[in-house]
Amino acid sequence: MSTLAPYQVAALRFMANEPLRVHPFSSVGNAEEVAAMLDRLANMGLCRRTLEGLNRVYSITPAGFETLAKAVGERAESKRSAA
Repeated sequence: MSTLAPYQVAALRFMANEPLRVHPFSSVGNAEEVAAMLDRLANMGLCRRTLEGLNRVYSITPAGFETLAKAVGERAESKRSAA
């Protein structure tokens, strides 16, 4: 599996606490770009996308939890190496 970008790891971290919701009429200017990034994570099997009305809801999968744990472990290891 390819290395995830920091923003992808952050998205998984948020999803670990609660699903992310993307509303089509959000005031956030880049909502579609965020949804596209989350769709890429879903295509990798790290989260799943469902629909609740007009909202796209992204929730982390077991594979996403594993990947998140590895990414956090690698980050901690690189910080120890740099110190």
